[in-house]
Amino acid sequence: VGSSSYSKQNIGNIMKLLFVGDSVTAGMELKKPIVSRFSTLIDPKAKNISLSGACNDWIVKQTISWFEAGNTCDIAIIQFSHPHRWAWYGLKGEMFNIGKRETTNNFLSDEMKEAHKAYYSKIFSSTMAYNNYWKNVFFIDHYLPCKKIYLTLECTKRKTDWSRMCKDFEIGDIWELTGKPEYLCPMNHPNEEGHKIIAEYIKKRL
Repeated sequence: VGSSSYSKQNIGNIMKLLFVGDSVTAGMELKKPIVSRFSTLIDPKAKNISLSGACNDWIVKQTISWFEAGNTCDIAIIQFSHPHRWAWYGLKGEMFNIGKRETTNNFLSDEMKEAHKAYYSKIFSSTMAYNNYWKNVFFIDHYLPCKKIYLTLECTKRKTDWSRMCKDFEIGDIWELTGKPEYLCPMNHPNEEGHKIIAEYIKKRL
């Protein structure tokens, strides 16, 4: 359906949308994120359960938990995060989103700093990161009972065991869509114009 065929109100009346992702989908750095983020531009009534700093493990877990709680939608728009991010569980079972290697210490609690340092110095490898990325893509693609539209922060390499098992489907690259300076905020999240571009990309695929 072309983007000009339906208004925002009409899209909401015809189909129920779910958006899940990290800070991009949450609308970080926008002056009015709930108003200006691309999910609202497409449908103000759409469900958005995104979280700034979310890793792909968190994104997939939250998506599945939402469906397992009995919720349904017609189309799920899943924005996969940077493959180097990962999830860590504390002693009490709480889930932490640990940023990629370059994450600055002010984003991490003291407990998370120790895990962050140990993981990236003793465990991490690019191969493991990309396998985990594509494992999550494979899992969510086979689990979701509805139509899917995928977004990603980069063109992630398809040279892992898990990526070879994934179907050949399209994943829209956010930085290809909004990577120009005029579409970015100071911390490189899409600005209002960038979110409009992402919204148009998705609406053409609804």
